[in-house]
Amino acid sequence: MWTNNNGRTFHGQIDLSYPYLKPLIPNETCALVAVGFPILVVTLGQIKFRSWWDFYHDVVGSFKAVLFEYAL
Repeated sequence: MWTNNNGRTFHGQIDLSYPYLKPLIPNETCALVAVGFPILVVTLGQIKFRSWWDFYHDVVGSFKAVLFEYAL
């Protein structure tokens, strides 16, 4: 780990590494949007089709997809 004249910290070889940048949004917010937006779209679709079977499996599938991705 090295620091240059501007105070930026570099990890690894200086000529091959990028400066560390903070994430724009936290992981929890990204997961909330990744689950909330599809559930909102499915809920709006249920107003017309009214299939609770599809609604349940869409919601559970969205949660599972985010949980598996978050775990990796």
